[in-house]
Amino acid sequence: TEGGQSATGALIDHVINSSKQSVKLEEKAEEQNTTVYDILNTRIYELAEENHVSDVGELTADLHVLPYFHGNRSPRANPSLLGSICGLKLSSTIDDLALLYLSTIQAIAYGTRHIIESLNNSGYAINKIMATGGGTKNELFLKEHADICQCKIVLPEEREAVLLGSAV
Repeated sequence: TEGGQSATGALIDHVINSSKQSVKLEEKAEEQNTTVYDILNTRIYELAEENHVSDVGELTADLHVLPYFHGNRSPRANPSLLGSICGLKLSSTIDDLALLYLSTIQAIAYGTRHIIESLNNSGYAINKIMATGGGTKNELFLKEHADICQCKIVLPEEREAVLLGSAV
């Protein structure tokens, strides 16, 4: 049994780098000695507060991403599927990028949930995600996965577990 999504980190980076705000965002991250992800995460939480919503997920009610930009590995196993974005506006502000970034993270989390549901429908009882890789450094990525999948997220003690495993 196998379940996974291909190139999810590359999809998030593609969404960010496709925005005309990406250069400005990179410069701001360098100035603040942080990452573009941290800046976007902070802005998402600020937008939630400004819009008086308790769950950031409500911010993307009208913005949806189908994350099959690189096909679908599981459970559809169809490499020719394509991704799409629905709900775009003509504006291209940092807030628009933050919301598209959030919607992309949510799409990936819903893809994870689809895999888990398919496995559970085949007799498994998955209620925990053992997470490794770059996404484990992103609190918003982890929160959306936990909320959408309704699973506990378990992280390795070693923050660079994938790198360590490759080295071994």
